[in-house]
Amino acid sequence: MLQHILDVLYPPTCVSCQKAGEWLCEDCLASIYVEQKTEKLQGFSSVTVCGHYANPILRRVLTTFKYRSAYCLREVLGAILKRFRHEYVSPWPWARESSMTITPVPTDQRHVRERGFDHAAVCADVVREILVPWGTRDELLERVKQVTAQAALPADERRQANMKNTFVAKKCVTTPVLLVDDILTTGSTIQEAARALQEKGIQDIHVFVFARGT
Repeated sequence: MLQHILDVLYPPTCVSCQKAGEWLCEDCLASIYVEQKTEKLQGFSSVTVCGHYANPILRRVLTTFKYRSAYCLREVLGAILKRFRHEYVSPWPWARESSMTITPVPTDQRHVRERGFDHAAVCADVVREILVPWGTRDELLERVKQVTAQAALPADERRQANMKNTFVAKKCVTTPVLLVDDILTTGSTIQEAARALQEKGIQDIHVFVFARGT
């Protein structure tokens, strides 16, 4: 009901081309190239990438969702993942797993309060719904340290130092874990999150990100 009222007061317009009627029109959605790509990154069983941050429309969707409190774009993220699922021709790296726990990289609670929702948790929810419906959603990690925003630092060892000891694992699970984040650049954040999981004895860690940065 609340979303219906908001749509009446603020009718949806495409976040990219401003066409009325949808938060992301069909033409703009079709122009997002999906990577169909799995990367190798030390310490992980697999790293699956949906698209590239250089794509202006995907970048606009992710930054608007994250920094402008645009929860309405949740459905757009789902639409992107449905297209990704349709076009991904190889089996998922975790396809043979009979069970899996999906967890986000925790957001700083300051940002959650500012934005009104936890964008990382929403990303993990959508990934479970669209890509791993047989998996279990859980919050395995906790952010215990406030850090400088990674985007404000050069893409070098300073990002790794910035993230050191930022996360702790709240529990251990016996299933493989799918760690979800919105953007992967240097890998410092997800590697620190993985370190915390590994300290709890979790070794089989997969990663899914919506966009790969540079």
